[in-house]
Amino acid sequence: HGSAAITRRSNLKIQDGCSNRCAYCIIPAVRGPSRSRPLHDLAAEAEHLARRGAKEIVLTGVNVGAYDAGGKSVADVVDRLNALEGLARIRISSIEASEIPEGLLERMGDTGHALVPFLHIPMQSGSERILERMARPYVAAQYAAMVEKASAAVENLCIGTDIIVGFPGETDDDYAATLDLLERLPIAYAHVFKFSARPGTPATTFGETVSSRIMKARSEQARALSDAKRRAFIERHIGKTMSVLFEQGAGGQWSGYTPNYIRVAVRASEDLTNTLRNVRLERVSGDRALGRVCDG
Repeated sequence: HGSAAITRRSNLKIQDGCSNRCAYCIIPAVRGPSRSRPLHDLAAEAEHLARRGAKEIVLTGVNVGAYDAGGKSVADVVDRLNALEGLARIRISSIEASEIPEGLLERMGDTGHALVPFLHIPMQSGSERILERMARPYVAAQYAAMVEKASAAVENLCIGTDIIVGFPGETDDDYAATLDLLERLPIAYAHVFKFSARPGTPATTFGETVSSRIMKARSEQARALSDAKRRAFIERHIGKTMSVLFEQGAGGQWSGYTPNYIRVAVRASEDLTNTLRNVRLERVSGDRALGRVCDG
């Protein structure tokens, strides 16, 4: 139903395909090189979504930072969407460290701009040797520098990442380098994946497979670190009053997200679906903050 009201975050696909050739990924073979939607085309869809009630639009694609349509970058996309009436937030789903364009952090740090302070920047590994085997487009030091720069530039920035454990040839030292980078960088959480060989990718020919027992132990340890980091990130915001876009509720319990992706739950007798409310964050409970609505 194209005209049904929208009551939660809406995805807007801005590009498809990828021109990187990471050793574990089949996407370039399946979806071809990166291609971007014309700005006027995606802006028209965004306008349609906003008219139907979308308050937050999430920019998605295989490689969002590679967006390039007629010389326009992802920064131009967010500026175009920022001008839309009724749209309160623009979020970038995921972006490579090497592709964060000049000016994007500036827009994130501008409280008058709809672009929220959130970056999901895949790391995959903290080991130089493994990054090279993966054919990732950066070295660990470059990744770290980008994360530090972003964190320093944008107040309350939430940075998330992806990590692959058990890539062929990953030693205890390689894995320790990943864990060390995750621990010391201002990263709020990590999605941890156990390596699984995709037929047709270079990684399937590498040999030196890591046992499933070791993979399991590494992924559990990395997830535990991610949980601790997420909790610490939320704790730093306890006592603050933040805007929350509520998405769902049941039995008087409502939950939604702050601009910097903290999940917040409150109790309320009114219907909070798709409303932006100021909430005082009062305590941490698991992977979320509990708070109370405090805007009248």
